[in-house]
Amino acid sequence: MATPLDRWLYFLRHAENLDTAALPGTLDVPEIHRALGDLQMMTQSELERERYESRLKLQRDIYTALKEARDEGEEKGRQEERRDGRIERIHFLQRLLRQGLTPVDQLQKQAPADLERLVEQLEAQALARMGNGS
Repeated sequence: MATPLDRWLYFLRHAENLDTAALPGTLDVPEIHRALGDLQMMTQSELERERYESRLKLQRDIYTALKEARDEGEEKGRQEERRDGRIERIHFLQRLLRQGLTPVDQLQKQAPADLERLVEQLEAQALARMGNGS
């Protein structure tokens, strides 16, 4: 079995006699292991196949739930970064305008849209001052 084709031809001819725990070295590759697993699943009784499919569905459901939780956590992190960036911008503009700094905890309680409006108001004030030469 010098080539992958030789390996597959041997597998197809002798699959029913192969033991997944004691494969010859040339057949001990991930592709053959997966093929043997699929072959075992197809030769199971109806009840065993249903159990297998149920386990597979559960594994996929768990994987999906974990992926969604990770994605949700990453999005929440991005939102917090944007919030922190807005707060830094507000403080920068307040310093530029020589205003007192709004406490961070007070800003963190505000909705993102309110923070954005405050940024826009402060930017408008800064531009107006620059336009007036003050």
